[in-house]
Amino acid sequence: MSRQKKHLKTRIKKKRKEKRNQVSIKNFKSNKSKPYPFINPIIVSKNYTIIDGTHRFDICIKNNYQVTFITMNYSEDEMLSEDFIHELKTIMDEQSAKLEEWFIKNNKSPISQIVLCSSKDRMKKFFQYQHLFTTDEEYWSQLAYCYNKSNNNYSLITEIKRAFSVKRDKRECLMNKNDISFLNGLPESVTIYRGMSVKEAESSDFGISWSLKKEVAEKFANEYFHNYDTRNQAHIVKELTVKKSDLIAYYSDRDEEEVIYIHQAA
Repeated sequence: MSRQKKHLKTRIKKKRKEKRNQVSIKNFKSNKSKPYPFINPIIVSKNYTIIDGTHRFDICIKNNYQVTFITMNYSEDEMLSEDFIHELKTIMDEQSAKLEEWFIKNNKSPISQIVLCSSKDRMKKFFQYQHLFTTDEEYWSQLAYCYNKSNNNYSLITEIKRAFSVKRDKRECLMNKNDISFLNGLPESVTIYRGMSVKEAESSDFGISWSLKKEVAEKFANEYFHNYDTRNQAHIVKELTVKKSDLIAYYSDRDEEEVIYIHQAA
C-alpha cells in the first residue's frame, strides 16, 4: 500500500470518530410516522455513515419523515477500494435512471427535479434548466443551491466556471446576509487554500472551491472519498493570496469556510 493511501486511511479513521449521522440514521426509521418522501434511498456504509443523501436525510429530520436507506457492506476505511467505487457508481447510476423515469412519468417540475435528484446529478440539472431562471435572483440562488448540494464536480469545471462568471446583476444572491457581511469584512488581501490533485495543480486549471482554513483543504486533499475521478492520484494543498474583490462568494453553512474563486492562469 502506498504511503499516501496509508495516510488517507488514517485520516479517515480519525475523522469518522465524529460519527456525524451514524446513530441517528440507524434508529431514525422506526421512530417516525410519515413515510420516506423520496424515490432514491439514502446510501450508507455498514456502520451507518452516510455516503450519499445527506441533504435528503436532513429533510427527513426537519420534517419528521422515516428514512429509507441502502447499506453498502463497506466500512469507512474501505471506501478507497476499486470494488467500493464500482458498486457505488452502479447503485447511483441505477437510482439516477429510475429517478429520470419517475420525473417524466409524474411530470415533475424543474425545481422538483433539482431538489429530488442525487447530489452527483444536481449541477447537471442546473445546466439543463438554467434557461428557465429568467430573473437574476432566481439564477444566482439556484446556482448556489445546486453547487452547494452537489459533489465530485471537477469533470464539469468548465461549465461551472462559466455559470459563476455570467454577467448578470444581483450576484449577491449567491449568499445569505450573514455570509455577505462576513465576505465584506475580510481584509483586502486574503489567503485561500484548496486540496487538489498534483495533475490539477500542474495544469493551473483549478477548481473554484477554496477555503480560508488550511485544515479544510487538507481534508479534501487527504480524506474526501467523493474525489472518485482523482482517487488514485497524489494530492496536495495549493495556497494562493488573492484580492478580496476577486472572491465571488463565501459559504459558512458546511463549516468549511468556503470561498468561490476562479483562478486566471498566467
